[in-house]
Amino acid sequence: MNIYTGYIYLWYDTKAKFFYLGGHQGKVEDSYICSSKMMLRAYKRRPDTFKFRVLEYINGDTKTLRAAEQRWLNMIKDTELYWTPNIHNNTVRYYNQKKLSRGGSCKGHTKNRTKPGWNKGYTKSEIELRNLGLLSFIPLDYPKAKRKSKSGTVKMDRPKIPKVIVTKECPICGKEFDTYKEKQKTCSRACSGKIAWLTGTAIPGFKKGKQAWNKGLPNPTAADNGRKSREKQSKTVTGRTLATASDGKRYWVYPDK
Repeated sequence: MNIYTGYIYLWYDTKAKFFYLGGHQGKVEDSYICSSKMMLRAYKRRPDTFKFRVLEYINGDTKTLRAAEQRWLNMIKDTELYWTPNIHNNTVRYYNQKKLSRGGSCKGHTKNRTKPGWNKGYTKSEIELRNLGLLSFIPLDYPKAKRKSKSGTVKMDRPKIPKVIVTKECPICGKEFDTYKEKQKTCSRACSGKIAWLTGTAIPGFKKGKQAWNKGLPNPTAADNGRKSREKQSKTVTGRTLATASDGKRYWVYPDK
């Protein structure tokens, strides 16, 4: 067909054994692939495994093209679409996730805006004041002030919220300190560590640490372990060795000198 404005096409993935049906307002020579992100990912990795076929040529506007595409999409069974239940049942045959040529969800819902715009109901002067940072529409709507950068672009700055500083008393040393953190209980880390180790008081936010199993126990093999470590280290030291005099004093011996 020489005169046409669009066409209905069908792709076939010979490796995954999936089809994709769609429509395009233009010529076949446009190198148009499809609008499915899932199929495009597979096509970019292995384009040689895909086959292309034109099902119908359309001569008309976009509305005529969509009507023809919808007629072809209606021939696809619901169990052949790429849905999660169909994947579990192993009945998928198409990359298509919906049977709507005009767009929408896979359940047939058309795109509809349910949430009004942020500037709904406000005048142009009020919007300009908000852009300048001089007006707030709602209590949680922080106005953004415009400023120009070196490149000439206009940037929006969110005003900084001042931090509330509170004076507290440390339960360990009794010292007063200023902080803006609600969870801070002590004036320093040293005092926070003493809460669990020294006082053992149950203050919210602190956990008592576990004491080591050998804390405070004598170690009769400490001298022998130190001597063994010294001999082992002396063998690894290059250029000098550690020797012991008759009176018990230790000194370094430099064999090169």
